Amino acid sequence: MPPSLAAALKGPIPVDLREAAETFIELQEARHEADYNLSRRFARAEVKKLIADTRGTLLRWSNVNASEAARLYLAALLTGERLRRRAF
Repeated sequence: MPPSLAAALKGPIPVDLREAAETFIELQEARHEADYNLSRRFARAEVKKLIADTRGTLLRWSNVNASEAARLYLAALLTGERLRRRAF
């Protein structure tokens, strides 16, 4: 989350939101790897871990999805570059 948005919160970013966001990035990178790197093979154990990570992320998100911090995080995702430029 850009510092300018994080500063708008009335408290710290919830741990569940932070962990869900970090895992989301890791899962998205794995998905891109699977989609675009034709030589990349995923072992069964690795796929099971990615599935477990996805389930854990959905649980963390359900704990915070109605919070002000989650709404700000989603706004940051939706507006992308425009927020990043303003944050610096």
